[in-house]
Amino acid sequence: MQVTKTVEITPSIAAATLEYSGLNRRLNPMRVNNFAEDMQRGRWKLTHQGIALDENGFLIDGQHRLQAIVKSGVTIKMNVTKGVSSDSMLAIDCDMLTRGPVAIAKLNGRDDATKDYAVAKIIYKGPTASTQAKVATQKLWEMVDAIKPKYDIVKEYVPKNLPAIVVAVILRASYTHDVRKMLPFMEACGARYATEARSASACLLMDAIRNKRLPEGSTGTDGINLRAYQYALAENALVAFLEGRELTKLVPARGEKFVVPLEDVFN
Repeated sequence: MQVTKTVEITPSIAAATLEYSGLNRRLNPMRVNNFAEDMQRGRWKLTHQGIALDENGFLIDGQHRLQAIVKSGVTIKMNVTKGVSSDSMLAIDCDMLTRGPVAIAKLNGRDDATKDYAVAKIIYKGPTASTQAKVATQKLWEMVDAIKPKYDIVKEYVPKNLPAIVVAVILRASYTHDVRKMLPFMEACGARYATEARSASACLLMDAIRNKRLPEGSTGTDGINLRAYQYALAENALVAFLEGRELTKLVPARGEKFVVPLEDVFN
């Protein structure tokens, strides 16, 4: 017989429960870190999902939540179900149908777009980690809200077909440069041709991005992150445009060219 109760799980209770783990999935440290951060920041919500123990008291669902409680050092209120049939583990989390952040946002009255999240993740995590790190939906909202004042201005001018990687560079630049002065660059990126001689750098950039061009000498199997490379190209292209330099060849920037003190916003 299954019995479910809402329990306040302390880090010590979580650690003790983990000692009686059954056959669970391989632990995903990134998932644990995301859960732990939500718990520390008070973003964790009590839902119907929680911890499941089988007839013998072994943990069969919830190892990531418990590991996060231990890591965060925070006591969390969570539903605990005991007496779950051990063979029911085969049916836990097997449908793989999870709601994406955009769908969840709409359910909560937000009108965020997929690109909004992509841009925010690039600004917050960097171009490489933005595609590798899973970020909790509520944290994504906070990231989008943090950049919203500047991002709303940029979106008034930036062509809708610009890749998020380019938009992120333009957004960073907008903190120290007038967005309107970057219009020819943005138009050239979106239109595939230069509207002024100075925006030739934009043509070189978009040619590299559209053709997914890798660095010279790269074989494509040497671990180079394409998005990070494209981000570095976009930075140098925009710098050249702002400085009024015409380019015949585009190389990646070394180091962040548009440093923005966003750490105080996100931390």
